[in-house]
Amino acid sequence: MSASSDLTRDMLHGVSRWFPYGKEQNLGWRFDAISLLAIIGESSVAEHSQLITSSIFCLMPQITAKLTGVFSGVTLDSISFFANIIHPLDKLPPYGFVVLEITYADQGCHSRSMVDSDCGSMSSGTAVDSIDGDMESSSRIIRRRTTAQTLVNFLTSPGARAGERPAVPPSLFSPIHVLSVFSVLLTVGLIAGAAVAQDGVAILSMVLMGTVSVVVGLANWWKPILQTRKDEGKVPNGDVVIRTRTGAMILVRCSEDIARELYSGTEECEYRLDSHWHRGLMGIGAVLLMVSIVLIGNCTWYMQAAIGASFIMLNGMYWAMGLLPRECFWDLSRYRIRDVTPADAQNAHLDAGGEGIEGTACFTRTLWYAVRETRHIERSGAAPGTAMWRRWLADAQHAAKGGNRQWKAIERKDELLGMQESAENHAPLTEVEPNYNTLQS
Repeated sequence: MSASSDLTRDMLHGVSRWFPYGKEQNLGWRFDAISLLAIIGESSVAEHSQLITSSIFCLMPQITAKLTGVFSGVTLDSISFFANIIHPLDKLPPYGFVVLEITYADQGCHSRSMVDSDCGSMSSGTAVDSIDGDMESSSRIIRRRTTAQTLVNFLTSPGARAGERPAVPPSLFSPIHVLSVFSVLLTVGLIAGAAVAQDGVAILSMVLMGTVSVVVGLANWWKPILQTRKDEGKVPNGDVVIRTRTGAMILVRCSEDIARELYSGTEECEYRLDSHWHRGLMGIGAVLLMVSIVLIGNCTWYMQAAIGASFIMLNGMYWAMGLLPRECFWDLSRYRIRDVTPADAQNAHLDAGGEGIEGTACFTRTLWYAVRETRHIERSGAAPGTAMWRRWLADAQHAAKGGNRQWKAIERKDELLGMQESAENHAPLTEVEPNYNTLQS
């Protein structure tokens, strides 16, 4: 037994020559710079800062395309934040074609009130809007809120009043919310551990760190709000066509209300506090953060190790959340999304063998699919404005209105343009730039 103990002692003594060993002041592990982890982890948290500050969870103490309206004619150079979550443009293959039908998940979602906007039921939806431009009805059906919707309203918009514009809230069980609750429990655990170790400096540093998250969260607390129609009259459908830079197209069939909320309306966010309060609270938070960092450097060895491990774990979790799709974080149950792409237009990005030149995946074929479903693609600028292309579009629209789904689009284009195409007959350079950035305040 003594020989084994001597061997272990010799091994530990050898290791101590190469690495720190124990917790002695001169030879052991030291955590004087552990407070730097709070600063290094800022980049991991910054990616989720918008989502964190969009609900009441931010107040918890913790250690921290070219778009064209088919009937309206509205043309925009990018799509909105939430629309890009519903159908991410970067996941659409070149020359792809998709037809989506977006309706309200429940008729009660037509209510203009903020309180009635968070519809979670996926049962009955609105009738499918006609692609021929039929006028949509402005009737409204009001329904009672469920318990889950009441809870979501309280967490994201406490004190919301009837008549306010609707907003898309974060998901109730969003990974950000789960991590926020875990961070609160971890903070409480560190304070309890510091109390057991009788480390008053650690207790004070954790309390200040939690206060920083509350102050900064309150200063940045916000909510995204959607654009709505002011009148209740009848309007054409809000169908839109989105054309990406890679030649893919998405046709969205929806009402004018949904088009205003997701596509043609302005992007806005509403902060709880004005700019003066924001600057004041951010200054207070900065001072508290600096004091807490100084205090962390004066904690006992065990508490510095525990705090350091907590920072590393939380930073890793925030980084991992960046790998999750964005639809996991936002509650889009207000809408019902269905893929209604016709069978003869599916897999437009792939070559269809046995169909000759018409089976080749190209922009002309994708453009024909869009014309076939909308009959109004000319105003989007998808094709050059030359006489030959206008003739091709006229022929395509005539074939679409006549129900000729097997029209030879590529063959007709080659007949009109010939083998030697001039520069003016090529597709324009101005394509969709998807807006992946933050909402505009």
